[in-house]
Amino acid sequence: MSTRVGDLATHFQSATTESNQSFVVGVAMGILVPAVGIGYLVYRKFYPSEGELCSHNKLFDGLCQVHGLAKTDRRLLLRIAEEMEIEQAALLFTNPTLLRTASRKQIAASRDRILQLHRVLFD
Repeated sequence: MSTRVGDLATHFQSATTESNQSFVVGVAMGILVPAVGIGYLVYRKFYPSEGELCSHNKLFDGLCQVHGLAKTDRRLLLRIAEEMEIEQAALLFTNPTLLRTASRKQIAASRDRILQLHRVLFD
């Protein structure tokens, strides 16, 4: 009978040890996985990849700077692009008919103001 009790004691002792190991692994994974996920999200927020940067915004800003446009002119171009539903405002620098259309319809500003901006960009 003592061997059976000894066998039972050994069995419960090993089962308890395995149970404790499983619990520790479960808790470690429960802490580690969310911590890695949060770390990854923070990293992506502060260090975006090259493709995630808004290159068309940089292009628009660069074109405005090269043409010597004031902030009011930049805002006007952005409003025109928004009202004409042009996804990339930099397209206004490549297609003079877009500004002519905006001046005819007096989108975002008076006709004279848009034509003045058209002359700066295309004449």
